Parts: sequence; C-alpha cells; structure tokens
Amino acid sequence: MLIGIVGKPSTGKTSLWNALTHGHAAVASYPFTTIDPNKGVAFVRIKCACTELGVKCEPRVGKCTNGEREVPINVIDVAGLVEGAHEGRGRGNQFLNDLNQADALACVADAAGATDAGGNLAALGSHDSAQDVSMIENELDYWIFDVLKRNAAKAKGKKLGDFVQLLSGIRVTEEILKLALSKSEVGEDFSRWSDVQLLSVARILR
Repeated sequence: MLIGIVGKPSTGKTSLWNALTHGHAAVASYPFTTIDPNKGVAFVRIKCACTELGVKCEPRVGKCTNGEREVPINVIDVAGLVEGAHEGRGRGNQFLNDLNQADALACVADAAGATDAGGNLAALGSHDSAQDVSMIENELDYWIFDVLKRNAAKAKGKKLGDFVQLLSGIRVTEEILKLALSKSEVGEDFSRWSDVQLLSVARILR
C-alpha cells in the first residue's frame, strides 16, 4: 500500500513523513522546501493472529514481537499544492502526477492558522485551515476532471472499456468508473458528457 501526504506548502507534511519513516528530509518555514517527492516506509502496529492460532510468526517483511505485528506501509511526501495547481501553477501538475500511484491520501493542514493560502508565515489564527482542505480537494477534483476530459476526447467513438484503459494513470478500473457513473447518475456514453457531468464524476472518483 502507498499513502500520499498532501497539503498546501509549509503545513508540516515533511515533518510528518520524517516522523513516520524515521527519515531526514529537509524542513524549513518557507514554501516549497520540498520539490522532489520523499519516499519511505512506515510501520503500522496491529495485533497478530499468531497468538490466537498458537503458531510462530515469521513475516517476510516487517516483524512480529510478542503477538504485535509491524506491517510496512509505503509513504510518499510531495511538494505543497497551491490554488491553480491543476493548471500547472507552482509546478502543480508535476506534484499531482507524483501522487497518481497512491492508494490513499492524507491531507495535512495547519490547524493553528499561522500560514496563509500560499504557505507563508502569518499571524496565529489569521487563516482558516478548513479553506486549505477544500482547496486541496478542489485541485484534486479538477486534476481528475482534466484527465477525464482529455481522454474522453481521445476515446471518442470507442467503448467504455477502451476509455478506462486510458485512465490507468489515475488507477481507475471499469468497475470503479461504473460505480461513479451510477452515483452521479451519468450515462456510460462518455462522448456526450458535459463539463458539469465530468466534474461530478471526478469528485466521486477522488
């Protein structure tokens, strides 16, 4: 499993990544300290079945101590996203593409409200961090929207399965897409989708 850490600049994403992976990536109190993604492995502790089964656990990866298993989880920390990232602002397209293999995303926000929308230092409590979470969700939605729209044009006249093959970069399967279409009440004829319908599907896929 791969977990992606996202958020605006200067919210502590890399500090979290360092803590989870025992890494030593650079951190600083200014935007875009991180440019290239940091990749590492964290370990999640769970109760191992070996105790109940009365067997010795010898995992191929991680370790098991006194019935407590440490399961490895891959973690990637990407550079901060700013409003307009899906349009390339702040090299946003590159950073979004760095996330496309993640199985899940963890959004890190500055709960103290001490950084502005661009990640610059600000007075304590002067910024609403809920706006930052909404911005990240919106950028992800429009990034997926752009992928859908671009590939719908390429697959015009083809079957839904052919369209899905073009979406492998965002890890969308035919089953997942059909579920999204059902929830958004959009038909399978993707060549007829409006931008509003595309965005609706993108939000569900996100």
